[in-house]
Amino acid sequence: MANYYTLMSLVLALPTRGLIEWAATTLLDPPEDIRPEGFEPGDELFSYKLGEDNIWIGSEAGVNAETVAAFCQAYLNRPDCPVTSVGFEYAYTCSSMRVVTRDKITFFSTSDWLHQQSV
Repeated sequence: MANYYTLMSLVLALPTRGLIEWAATTLLDPPEDIRPEGFEPGDELFSYKLGEDNIWIGSEAGVNAETVAAFCQAYLNRPDCPVTSVGFEYAYTCSSMRVVTRDKITFFSTSDWLHQQSV
């Protein structure tokens, strides 16, 4: 059976005490505009680690990219935010790539597919 993952990693600078406190408070009790559908008190928005002057947001299994984007936008709207934009990439992956048709199931890797395209 295949497993599906959403991978990402992002670091935001938190150079002021105000930004650190805002991040900690927002992560514990996010405002409505950041909460994903079905969010319940006590839920975690996403995996993160607060450092002395930054926050790492990441995932090795699953993350809601729209929630991360909403958090980043709230961060950018802070008057003490040190940057004017944030960019991040994420990847949807699967432990076993496959194509299913009416007649057959084919398992393959991305490198197999790329090789087939170049032949």
